[in-house]
Amino acid sequence: MEEEDSAIRHSTDRLRNDWILQRLQDEAIRPKNPASARVRALEILARTQGMFTDVKHVEIHRSPAEIEEELLQKLGALNVPLSC
Repeated sequence: MEEEDSAIRHSTDRLRNDWILQRLQDEAIRPKNPASARVRALEILARTQGMFTDVKHVEIHRSPAEIEEELLQKLGALNVPLSC
């Protein structure tokens, strides 16, 4: 029963997503729409395809000791009394 409900939800979600994407495509090519509306629809479509990323993930691998040393140096530069 749960598997069937999950399959129905997945199918419904897929249909809704497809419907939204189709509406955006229609808005993007509709000549009567203002240019700004067409561009906005294209922007949203591009974002759904991962064409624009607003967040950059940077991974820095440091040991806890390195992080502690850096924090102590920064606190020292701020003249913050250390009670370690």
